Amino acid sequence: MISQISLTWSKIEEFATIKHLKKQLTKRAKRQRLSEATWKTYHYWLTKLFKFAQKTPDELIEFALKDPEETENLLIDFKNWCIDNQKLDENTAINGTHGCVRGFFRHNNVITQNWITPAKTERKVGKIDDTNPIFLRHEKNGKKRLVLDRELLREFQSKLNYRDQIIMDCLISSGLDDGDLLKLDVGFVRNQNEPRLFLNHHRSKTLVSIRTFFSLTASKLLRHYVATERAKAIDEDPLFITTMAERKKSFRRKYGELYDPLNNPPHLEKLPDGKRLIPVVLATNFRHATENMGIHIPKGQQSPLRPKRLRKVFESACTHAGLDHDLRDLFMGHTGSQSKTYQGKSREELEYYYEMVEPKITIQVDEENDEIDRLQEEVKKFREEKLDGQEQIEKFKKESVLLLKETREEFEDFRKQKEELLEKINLVKQLPKKDKELLRKKLAEKKRKN
Repeated sequence: MISQISLTWSKIEEFATIKHLKKQLTKRAKRQRLSEATWKTYHYWLTKLFKFAQKTPDELIEFALKDPEETENLLIDFKNWCIDNQKLDENTAINGTHGCVRGFFRHNNVITQNWITPAKTERKVGKIDDTNPIFLRHEKNGKKRLVLDRELLREFQSKLNYRDQIIMDCLISSGLDDGDLLKLDVGFVRNQNEPRLFLNHHRSKTLVSIRTFFSLTASKLLRHYVATERAKAIDEDPLFITTMAERKKSFRRKYGELYDPLNNPPHLEKLPDGKRLIPVVLATNFRHATENMGIHIPKGQQSPLRPKRLRKVFESACTHAGLDHDLRDLFMGHTGSQSKTYQGKSREELEYYYEMVEPKITIQVDEENDEIDRLQEEVKKFREEKLDGQEQIEKFKKESVLLLKETREEFEDFRKQKEELLEKINLVKQLPKKDKELLRKKLAEKKRKN
């Protein structure tokens, strides 16, 4: 019975249908390499399925090949069981049962094209996000606009540890997904000298090109973090690693008792070294910080200040700054057709556009000093000066053409006068000697009178 083998995933993986599923997923992956996260997701949902159906993987596929319609009914019952018995969110259950589980059948040659996917309900996360907006309406001099709720974000940042404060700044200022940010190594920071750190890479999940910057504030914090917290690390080591508190918590979860370096029983392991921080730990920390602010998060719902929502702050800021979709997608690594025009831009050109967004996503800006307005005025002034300079160049060109024309006309007049003078000299040379003497006397007398 499945109840005897469902205790260990390693035994489930020995079934032929599971091996076939793994091969199909690997073959269809963009790099033909199955990611650990994807396989963990299948592990989670298939383990539940086998427990519910009380059948082995091979038995389920054999049954499905004979009766696909009844298998679809089984899938519906399994979805409802996940909601009622496992207390999963309805949309989460639909994603899992009609995503991973359906994929298990489809990759094993079961015809699933006619299976109907249930309609999803309105996302609860949308409701909790609406009650905790990150952008607020602001009116000044009769003009309305949306500005970042810096007071909210500063309070949230104060509830995080030093490492996570830096991560928060990085997520907002770069638009990176938390999974991509946590995959960065120490060398990314050490090997750059420009004030703003620049990432020219591709997203690990989709392989889509991503070219983005970290704000001046985030870049400064990252350099300080590497110089202090990761000073002994080599370039290939993870940029962000688990803290001592997180490792102690993991130890307590594993052994059921607190870590005590002096009095630990001999059968317990030593506290492990810091490992690369993973998204689930970061999300947990962000959730606790949000709750410490007094924001209630219903059980089973996401935090309004979660890592992936902070990525959306950058997206909104790009829109408020007037950047077009293609450029925004390049900064964020969105899937779809990215403009080759922007992909061919140099770092300097992309940084010019990024500077238009940066004032809108810098948390430490003091609104009372109108720093954002000052920066925007500088950008406006720069553009006006650039335009004025272009006008001056055009004016100079026109004046140069006129001057050249006048010079040519004056030169032509001089040439004519010279020819007339030479002609007169030649005539004088041809006069008889007596007439020349007479002419010379007249000229001398005229000169004396003058």
